[in-house]
Amino acid sequence: GNTAPSCGFTVEPSVGPFRVNQVILFQTTSFDQDGFIVRYEWFFGDGTKEDKPDTNHVWRTTGNFIVAHIVTDNNGARSAACTANITVIP
Repeated sequence: GNTAPSCGFTVEPSVGPFRVNQVILFQTTSFDQDGFIVRYEWFFGDGTKEDKPDTNHVWRTTGNFIVAHIVTDNNGARSAACTANITVIP
């Protein structure tokens, strides 16, 4: 059978809160034990998204944002999701 991929990611810098206009690096640590990942999606909680394994993001306003990362595998298109709460201050 096909198992779902394992979703994970790192944030650099690793400790917030973060500042408006600060560049933050998001790097996937996701993997699929019985295949490989064919799709990486990022949703940053501010209406923007990205489709690369690793990406930089900048928030232009303050607030609390939920970053969602979704990965999809090659065998049966099983998906997994993981999230992080990001606080952006002036």
